[in-house]
Amino acid sequence: MAYLRKVPEWVGWKASDQYTRGVSDVVGCYKGFFVAIEIKRKGQNPTELQWSFIHRIRKVGGYADVARSVEDVQRFLAWVDQDIQLRVKI
Repeated sequence: MAYLRKVPEWVGWKASDQYTRGVSDVVGCYKGFFVAIEIKRKGQNPTELQWSFIHRIRKVGGYADVARSVEDVQRFLAWVDQDIQLRVKI
């Protein structure tokens, strides 16, 4: 979250708690698009419920992925930037 707070085009919050099983750890809006990021430690994988949430977000046109480091988040946002440019050109 510390990195994302520095990104001017990002508005978001930590979303997961004991009452929101399956929802990604971080959700928000990046450049006008819904984004969800599941945070995992190295070697850990999302649960079936977490993968289901990620796939549902993608299916409806949002962006969702798993990150294990700040670099993963940076790569993900770079990919989102590229995809947004393709969407806008269409």
